[in-house]
Amino acid sequence: MAIPDPSLLVMDISYSIFRSLKMRLQEDNAWRVVAENFKIFRPVDIWEFAHCTSQSPSEKLIFELHERGCTVGHLCIVLRQCQLFEALSLLTQPERLEITVHPGDGTDGDILVTLDGELNLKCEATGLPPPKYQWYHENEELFEQTSNTLVIQNFSFDEEGLYYCCVTQDGDPPTEVFTSSVNAKIRPEPPIIWKEPRAQEVCRVGSDVIFTCEASAHPPPHYQWFRDNTPLSGQNNYRLTIQSVTQSDQGEYKCSVENEAGEVFSRLSELVIYEEPEDGDNDTYRYTASEKVALLIGNDVYENMGRLNTPSNDVISVATILHQIGFKVIALHNLTLTEMRNAIKEFCNLLSRGVYGVFYFVGHGFEISGDKFMLPVDAPDPTRYLRRDSLCERELIYKAQKKNPQLLLVLLDMCLKTPDQESNPIIHKEKALMYPWVPRRNLLIGYATTNNLSAYEVDTEENGVYATHLQRHLADDLPVEEVMKRVRSSIESENSSASKQQIPCAFVTVARRFRLTDPIRGDPDVAKAYERITTVSVDTTHIAFENIRKFANMTCMPHRGWLHNSLDINLTGLESFNVKFLVMCQMPVVITIELCDPRDQVNSILMDNSMLDLHYPLISSADLWRPIILDTDHSELWDDSVEDVSPDYDNFMIDLERVPKLCVATPWGIAGLGPG
Repeated sequence: MAIPDPSLLVMDISYSIFRSLKMRLQEDNAWRVVAENFKIFRPVDIWEFAHCTSQSPSEKLIFELHERGCTVGHLCIVLRQCQLFEALSLLTQPERLEITVHPGDGTDGDILVTLDGELNLKCEATGLPPPKYQWYHENEELFEQTSNTLVIQNFSFDEEGLYYCCVTQDGDPPTEVFTSSVNAKIRPEPPIIWKEPRAQEVCRVGSDVIFTCEASAHPPPHYQWFRDNTPLSGQNNYRLTIQSVTQSDQGEYKCSVENEAGEVFSRLSELVIYEEPEDGDNDTYRYTASEKVALLIGNDVYENMGRLNTPSNDVISVATILHQIGFKVIALHNLTLTEMRNAIKEFCNLLSRGVYGVFYFVGHGFEISGDKFMLPVDAPDPTRYLRRDSLCERELIYKAQKKNPQLLLVLLDMCLKTPDQESNPIIHKEKALMYPWVPRRNLLIGYATTNNLSAYEVDTEENGVYATHLQRHLADDLPVEEVMKRVRSSIESENSSASKQQIPCAFVTVARRFRLTDPIRGDPDVAKAYERITTVSVDTTHIAFENIRKFANMTCMPHRGWLHNSLDINLTGLESFNVKFLVMCQMPVVITIELCDPRDQVNSILMDNSMLDLHYPLISSADLWRPIILDTDHSELWDDSVEDVSPDYDNFMIDLERVPKLCVATPWGIAGLGPG
């Protein structure tokens, strides 16, 4: 069919082209679009075209255009603007088929579609005759998908894959061009756990236990089970089965669920293993602690209050028993308020899930407004001390409970009398710092006495009343609540004036039958932290006195074998000399050992000396003397701006009250230093 000359008027084209043109313009009322785009017809004219009875609207339009002198070239311009390419192809030369927009243009890689979302692909091509489209999925023709846009709603996994479009153009011969392929995938969805493992599984030794964690995700997730934060090799299923469990299987389990979109963890599930009961024993459960740690503080040498006789002995006695039943013990004595807070900080660093913690304080104390306060050795005298000069039990419990130990046993061996309002009125007006209460089912507080009563020590006894009875029952293989009941009953049954005036009491939230004698699973992190603050580290074991060509052997140990903030130093091989010790430096601890002529007891003629560098022995590595600041949110902040508490090196008569003490044989002295 010959293409008409563009200069011809629109009615002067061949009849066959005219007939085809009016049919194309009649389809979908395309004539109306053309009429509106010519901008020469009024709305009433277009209405008349639509309602003409003698001609079709498209034929009427072509006639009116002819009457107004419209040429084929003018009509082609308007048809192209209206994108009426079927009609345009009747009046102009063929144009080569060309794809201008491929599906997926503008995307980097795969097209990601949300599950049940909408996939929308587009292909654009130019050419005359106009292009025709057919979409394909995985080389399969998609039924009735013949427009330049492919829309698939409710996109599912079955519809993932490669998509492309075949674009054809009529002609002799016809033309066929394929677009590039694009891979449509369901957008990865991070795992969502819809079935959590139970919070606790309790089973008997030798039985089986199953943990289950199920999640939905795309792509399907990878599972990894953990026990106590350690991945379990080969346990990569949503279900974890442990057959014939033993005590070593006890712990906290969780599951990691992960795919390329993210990772989530299930909640913790505690596995509790119990042994078969022995004959006559109804207590079938036997818990296992990850670790057992204890902090013991005994204050007896007070600066502004009466000295006590037994706290150091009490601490040593309790430490010995706790050590025998597997506790890692930190035993300290005569601590200032700063040192007490820092010691508690170190203690809390050892606490975590699964740990049994014991705190024991013996010394002066008081109660006011229902709160109990432990007095440090640097507290003012009873007419002037305030709550802020002491350590509140709520502060201790708040800090410890933040670590969520399995068991927290607090033992306060002190008086609970309220300060006299006449002699110390300020403490009753003081606004105290409050610590929030963290409720957990793991706490037992044992008080040596009750409200407004004293706790006693007897001059003729090595231990105080409460500590004496603690020694008798602390290692009993019974639930801890039963142990404390026995301690109270033991004091009640004792026929002494002190016991009759002292009424122990307790506060209990413990819901399980934990025993202080429970076995330990072992936590290497706790063991390492404990070793850091309790191990004696002294480089020098042999001391040389070069002038007299004499050598001495030295041994160091915690004072009386337990008190970690004092040090006993023994020297052997110097029995024929008068030995003197001078503390040269506090941090690190440096001591000069002087040997004097034993024949001159008056002038103490110096024969030789040697310097001993103890570095930071024992608890001093925890910097107990370092100041801390308590903010209004009850959080500890290390004050790095505080200058280091450096000693005056020119003054050998230094005060040991604010640094780790070398011993307590005499107040603040170093009498524990001496030749063997």
